[in-house]
Amino acid sequence: MKALLTIYLLLASVSAWAGDGPAPTLAPAATVKGKVLEIKEVESYTYLRLMTKTGETWAAVAKAPVKKGAEVTVENVMVMTNFQSKSLKKTFPTILFGTLAGGSGSQASAAAEMSRAHSGLAKTADIG
Repeated sequence: MKALLTIYLLLASVSAWAGDGPAPTLAPAATVKGKVLEIKEVESYTYLRLMTKTGETWAAVAKAPVKKGAEVTVENVMVMTNFQSKSLKKTFPTILFGTLAGGSGSQASAAAEMSRAHSGLAKTADIG
């Protein structure tokens, strides 16, 4: 978690300096609960469209067997804006990256790796 916080602070400072749109935001230990409305599987991740008490949102977790209609909790949430998924050929205005509650240690490790891999995707200005 400390590594994610460090990455967030670095990205926030770069984004603020560059003056280019919002950086990803990190909500330490935040959780999101919702009912699974849609599932999209890709090689390493499971994308979930969730109905939460505040409305619909997309979340991405390490590949997991999740069924439509299931109630899930996504932990250690990191919010990304304007995230482009090349495998789905889709841009998500907002998406949550995290870990499914009750996941195994290997899933938690995979989710941490996923967060690190996507943390550098904030747009930066070309200062050429």
